[in-house]
Amino acid sequence: MFTADQKILLLFAHRGEATAFLSGNHFRKIKFFFPGLYGSQEEYLLISGGGVKNALEKTRLFCETYQHSIRYIINPGIAGTLHPQSIKIGSICQIKEILRETAEGIPGDSFHTAESAAQYKCLTVDHPVNSHEEMIKLAPYAHLVDQEAWGFAKIAHDYHLPFYSFKLISDIPSHSVDLQHILRKTAEFSHQLFQFYQKNYYRKIV
Repeated sequence: MFTADQKILLLFAHRGEATAFLSGNHFRKIKFFFPGLYGSQEEYLLISGGGVKNALEKTRLFCETYQHSIRYIINPGIAGTLHPQSIKIGSICQIKEILRETAEGIPGDSFHTAESAAQYKCLTVDHPVNSHEEMIKLAPYAHLVDQEAWGFAKIAHDYHLPFYSFKLISDIPSHSVDLQHILRKTAEFSHQLFQFYQKNYYRKIV
């Protein structure tokens, strides 16, 4: 049962992904154990830093302190496509299941989101997928690949909070990925993610 004073928790790996959200919904900094936490009238926004370890540790610390103030957890972000013929760069995909690559390279535990209309699987890995060969190896398990979503989803599961995630496709994993090009387009990506959030999540669940 949700209460009127509970808020949405928005989780991002990097500040660039959050730029449009921070300016669009009038967030202010919140003093906490680490930098990167913001609040608005209806939302919290947390920037964890890259990687599963940061996603797990910082989201857990926040939830330990604020769990009774959270209504939903939502993770917008960017990801690579493992199926470039059908999932194109610039597409936004709603995630239905998040898996994690194990040391053996086979996805381990997974978590489902609360989004009934979602149809995509996202695989969280511990390192960038930077070759076509590795993309082909991972493609049977998931549609997309990122480095944080599984950590966010696990904490949501541990605290029994509804979890949603949607990803904008920024690249096709390969040796030739232009990281500087992706960084230059981060503000554009953030704007697209913010528009998608406003249309498909914010107005429906606030």
